[in-house]
Formats: sequence, C-alpha cells, structure tokens
Amino acid sequence: MLIKEAADKPRVRSGCGLRGGAWWSRYDGVRTSDPSSFDVDHLVPLNEAWQSGAWTWSSAKRKAYANDLGYQASLIAVSASSNRSKSDRETQDWMPDPARRTTAST
Repeated sequence: MLIKEAADKPRVRSGCGLRGGAWWSRYDGVRTSDPSSFDVDHLVPLNEAWQSGAWTWSSAKRKAYANDLGYQASLIAVSASSNRSKSDRETQDWMPDPARRTTAST
C-alpha cells in the first residue's frame, strides 16, 4: 500500500524495505519521506464494517476485506498520528478541520 500510495515512488530493497520515496497524507496534509511515519488505514473501519453486516460474512471474506483483497480503494496510506487520532471512526465523523491541517515535512 505504501508503494501504491507514494507521491514519489520508492525503491524496494530486499526484505521489502523501502528506500527513497515521498508520501502525502490526505487526512492532514502531512508530507514525509519517512515511510515509518505513515500507517495504512481502512477508509471504512473494520469496526464499522462489522456493525454494517461483516459479522455475517465468512471468515475468508472478512480476511479478504481486512487485507484489501478484491476491495479496491478500501485502504489508504496516511500519517500515523492522523490514523491513530481517527481510530475506528469513519472519516466523515472524524476528519480534521482543514484550517488545522499541516503541510510540514518530516
């Protein structure tokens, strides 16, 4: 997901390590060249999916959803701080005030 979401594509080293690259968080405008400062978030949190009926899905379907297998655009790379602030809330219930977003780089 970090490779797919990169604004500038990183090189993939052995062991899936990333070198170079740059990312931009759509949640809070944070830009970084440090992939470890970003998390991968579910746009529809697993908790919300569960409350909306995922509890009726087979374990294989829940696993596929959680790992974005066949569910395009359900995962997004965002700053770790924004993802942790969002927690299991849906984006429309959480989105930070655009006036408070930052464009700081790390």
